[in-house]
Amino acid sequence: LLAERLEPEGVSATEILCLASAALQSSEVVRLRRLDCYRLYTTADMLAFEDRLAAIAGTPSRETRHRVDERPVLEAAAKRSLSVEQVKALRHIVATEDGLTLVAGLAGTGKTRLQAVARELWEREGMRVLGAALSAKAAFELEQGAGIQSRTLDALLLRLD
Repeated sequence: LLAERLEPEGVSATEILCLASAALQSSEVVRLRRLDCYRLYTTADMLAFEDRLAAIAGTPSRETRHRVDERPVLEAAAKRSLSVEQVKALRHIVATEDGLTLVAGLAGTGKTRLQAVARELWEREGMRVLGAALSAKAAFELEQGAGIQSRTLDALLLRLD
């Protein structure tokens, strides 16, 4: 990300590496773990934010879980020609007993499309679907792309407080 932003400005690869190294030495950066050949990092603020969000989400009671039966999931997946990975993610989101589920994927892998299908399934079950994203731009894209009324996580947390 740093390289993508600085390269068009004429910053050399050596300078970018120096800047990245300095940024990773900051006390605000927290090293998480190594995944394959990548090192994963976050910030202290983001960890605190995630802890707060998890505390608010808590462990929902059985009555508040938003589970959709397997048959409508498979029908929706077939109708939309979802990939094997998307079907797996869709099941994870809407057909498990977990109260809080997460899905991560690279740009362009169909996450927004997947969320649109999940929204349709939940709405068919009579549920109201709300979205939250880190940035206003991401919330807007979720709303436009998946039809999910969305806001920033900060705005959601303020509303929940």
